Amino acid sequence: MKSPFSIALLVAAASSAVPLASSLPVATRDLLDAYDYIIIGGGPGGMVTANRLSEDSSKTVLLIEAGPLHKYEKEIMIPRWQILGALDLSYQWGTLTTPQQELALNRPVILNQGKLLGGGASLNFMVWGRGTPTEYDTWEELGNPGWGWKGLLPYFKKSEHFTPPRQSQVDEFRITYDPECHGTGGPIQNGYSHYNYPQNRNFQDAMASLGFSHTAEPMCNSLGYHMSLHSIDDKNQSRSDPRTAYYDPIFGEKGTPRPNIHVLVEHLVTKILTETVNGVVRATGVEYAASAKSPVQRVLVNREVIVSGGSLQTPKLLQLSGIGQKSVLDKLGIKTVVDLPGVGANLHDHAAAPSLGVVKPGVPSLVDITLNPKLDKEQGDLYYASREGRWTESGDSLAFLPWYNITTLSRKEADAVIATTTVEESLKYLAPDTHPDVREGYKAIVERVHRGHVAGTIAAEETIWFMGGVEMLSTLMNPLSRGTVRPVSRDPWVPAAVDPRYLSHPADLDFIVEGVRLIRRLIKTDPMKEIGHTEVLPGPLVLDVGDALKAYVRTSLLTAWHPTGTSAMLPRRLGGVVDPELKVYGTSNLRVVDASIMPQHPSAHTMSTTYAIAEKAADIIKAAAAAASP
Repeated sequence: MKSPFSIALLVAAASSAVPLASSLPVATRDLLDAYDYIIIGGGPGGMVTANRLSEDSSKTVLLIEAGPLHKYEKEIMIPRWQILGALDLSYQWGTLTTPQQELALNRPVILNQGKLLGGGASLNFMVWGRGTPTEYDTWEELGNPGWGWKGLLPYFKKSEHFTPPRQSQVDEFRITYDPECHGTGGPIQNGYSHYNYPQNRNFQDAMASLGFSHTAEPMCNSLGYHMSLHSIDDKNQSRSDPRTAYYDPIFGEKGTPRPNIHVLVEHLVTKILTETVNGVVRATGVEYAASAKSPVQRVLVNREVIVSGGSLQTPKLLQLSGIGQKSVLDKLGIKTVVDLPGVGANLHDHAAAPSLGVVKPGVPSLVDITLNPKLDKEQGDLYYASREGRWTESGDSLAFLPWYNITTLSRKEADAVIATTTVEESLKYLAPDTHPDVREGYKAIVERVHRGHVAGTIAAEETIWFMGGVEMLSTLMNPLSRGTVRPVSRDPWVPAAVDPRYLSHPADLDFIVEGVRLIRRLIKTDPMKEIGHTEVLPGPLVLDVGDALKAYVRTSLLTAWHPTGTSAMLPRRLGGVVDPELKVYGTSNLRVVDASIMPQHPSAHTMSTTYAIAEKAADIIKAAAAAASP
């Protein structure tokens, strides 16, 4: 794959900015004084929105991204090396949570987020999925017309170009799909890796032997087990991300230049500028800088500012700009522009407990190719020659499972766990200083989550079969623990305090523990015995006696890197931050477009949903502009 180095890009100082009438990579003119739209953050929220808004050649667009452009490194683009890309700190924010009181030794958790154009969608494991229709319909029930399943499905489809599996994959892994659930004309390529570990079939057979159902079409209902789709280009078997799908078609060497869009990388937006007229706040522009020691610069906006910094950076910037809970801002000496208690609240994340294992010699896995340089080189040569072989492998098997399907507890014990998810019980586990509005929103969410668990229409846990069985994860779905993102200084270069309060709700721990038990049950099935799967972690010394598995989860818990909810799309009286038009309450022209607007997690990895949010947001913004035109 040839890297398109001929890129129209604004890189460092304003003195070398690209003129709006050109897409040349180097120019000497400064940025414009003002743009119609300023977008903060170049992940799947921001880059999608920038691309779509710049389709209107009469509107000028500036996107500012804190991180750099990636260089199409193999660790980012090639599935074989994606685990190294996910660990590359040069493209990450380096986020560490506050000490977590419910974890062993009050340890913090590494909660890194992508800091590059493409965001987490350029570093993740490319899992492409959607939640259940019930979960998106819940968003609509919470006061967001048009954000239910029927309202979102067209935008899921708009963002994607689905390539069906090969017939051999259909036969071997029982892949079924419904064309009505997929898009085929969108920018993000998705489908199946050309190589899949054959023991994915063993995982599926093991799931079937325990009575679980195969997912007929995971893009229209995720519940059950299935081979995962990935955001992978079928032709070249490499990552499809905001860079390749939304940026390069404009700025790449084969792109079609648009003279009305600029992208400025490696600059942090430090503040949103505002003015208040007749009690309504209007964003007038932003301040930004290349580093803490660089001069702060300013650019103005004619129409709207759109914040797409992600679930951790967006609430931090809003609060530093005076939009947040007044009592929080007062402590930092920040003047309150809009008293909005939901900003930085409602933080929840998919937490997980790992189970590591090995398979018998002769069964392919990440281990054998890693320990055999000759095999690795042969597979690399095959990849570069034909885009086939094991370097294309990114295929996981996933299972999204309701509570009563996974638990082996007695009915009385299982019911007792679900009883803790009622509104009355769940309120006991909120932080004591939770604002009353946020508390009311939590009640509305919990009521629907509880109802979903009872009905079995949402997942409590996701089981991930990864790397050919080297790693399996018990991953919490629909978490009820809630935390916060709070700035600790007026200095924008100081990281915020990120406190997910993992496992503060006891049901979250119960769900993960039952997932660990399920993995152990899977390992004991005949299909797993065929490949000699042996548990290494938790290991034979961790018996399922008393609270031993709970202790293991508290010790091993990690994040699935899916924080959401910190700029929740909810009514303001329920602690909401944005309305159904994604406009920040109390403002006339400030919106949020990223994963932080999700009021509650879907039973899915968040990437696909974030793309859909951005596609829908772009249409909302375009419609608003059209309505305002004379």
